[in-house]
Amino acid sequence: MSPNICIVPMGGLCNRLRLLLSVVEISNRQPALRFEIDWSKHPECYAWFEELFEPLNLPAITFHHQRWWTALHRRRNGWWPGLVRLAMGYTFQRVEYLPKDEADLQEMLSRHRRLYIATGFSLCDYSAASIAHLRPVPTLQARINEIVSRFAPHTIGIHIRRTDNVVSQQSSKLQDFHAAVQHEIAHDEQVRFFLCTDDAAVKAEFRERYGERILTQTSPVTRKTLAGMEDAVVDLWCLAHTQKILGSYWSSFTDMAAELRQIPLEVVKGA
Repeated sequence: MSPNICIVPMGGLCNRLRLLLSVVEISNRQPALRFEIDWSKHPECYAWFEELFEPLNLPAITFHHQRWWTALHRRRNGWWPGLVRLAMGYTFQRVEYLPKDEADLQEMLSRHRRLYIATGFSLCDYSAASIAHLRPVPTLQARINEIVSRFAPHTIGIHIRRTDNVVSQQSSKLQDFHAAVQHEIAHDEQVRFFLCTDDAAVKAEFRERYGERILTQTSPVTRKTLAGMEDAVVDLWCLAHTQKILGSYWSSFTDMAAELRQIPLEVVKGA
């Protein structure tokens, strides 16, 4: 019997997507494996997978709205989900699992017939072929196409991560982004920018300072609504269609945007 792996994506959208893409990669390499993805809907990512993306159409990967027994086992729930999983044969259970390397993951797969992994980390590197399986739903793709159609011949993406990401805020400061933007303008007077940020005040500041050079979505910034998550997908794919990204340190959103279409990434970080 092939191992059955239950995957519970954790964290925000891009933490989940990098985990999912690594699962797609493993599935492509080892087609005998069977994966079940238990996707939750909560304030960090308030959308079901199918509300944002087309089906993967990979027979080895099945999606579920998170089932009760795949919840994290905690003191407050009496560790009950973990005990139930153990009774079901899940002899390998890890939360925030990050393999040391691919050999470590393969060793776990060979030793256990059922594995439970809840994490926001990638399990392995993934290829462009795996990324190609990830497609926004048609309504979001239409919005992406409309925004990208307004890009100038030379459009640079900017992703400024604020709010709850303290590490990013401390390393990638606003003055550093302004310096990077001014450097790009000095190099090319015709350059334009597509700006993504989780801080409405930052959007207002950049639009006031750089005027028509800045293209950005104007809807409220939030991860706690379906509309906010739809905006996040649109932002992510629009960033991926720029010529280069000026991104934030320690941000999976920055990294994922560059990975989607393998475009240059410059992490903005002060000295």
